[in-house]
Amino acid sequence: MSPDCPGAAFHRTGGVSSPVRETARSALAIDRCETATMTSSDDESFPVRPIGLVSSSRLRTIDDDWAEVVATITLLPPFGASALAGLEEFSHVEVIFSFHGVDPDGVFTATRRPRGNPDWPEVGIFAQRAKDRPNRLGLSTCELVAVRGHTLEVRALDAIDGTPVVDIKPYMAEFAPRRDVRQPLWSHELMAGYF
Repeated sequence: MSPDCPGAAFHRTGGVSSPVRETARSALAIDRCETATMTSSDDESFPVRPIGLVSSSRLRTIDDDWAEVVATITLLPPFGASALAGLEEFSHVEVIFSFHGVDPDGVFTATRRPRGNPDWPEVGIFAQRAKDRPNRLGLSTCELVAVRGHTLEVRALDAIDGTPVVDIKPYMAEFAPRRDVRQPLWSHELMAGYF
């Protein structure tokens, strides 16, 4: 990485840098940077271990029709039923999971057309919810059907059977957008049959 590239100070200091200095450096130097590539050995990597596994009737990734899919998430040791205590009082949960089936070599780091559709614009990977994204993490808000011991039953979790779950959080209305949501027309078209 070029010493003038955003993040270079982060690399040099082992992850300690001034956010103000880095923002200024990024704004001034962004055009001088070579294309960065991500590897599992980057200094910024950190360990994440699964806290649970998904069991679902969906065995492979299919883009649409997730609304009625019921799945279970079973916690892995050392997490037991006590880690879910009180969760049954919520109607929905947010599930963060790994797109474990995505080949790291197939990850996109720039632009692409969502679903490869030529009618939709090329947009950056962070302007879409594609599975072949840099850290291969998915986020889904789904209905909590039941809590049984160390297992959750959920509806509309768009993760396939065997998916490692990284975190589970209760959905709280106060975390919903506080102003009107804006999104481009192509994204509405993409999501028309998703749920």
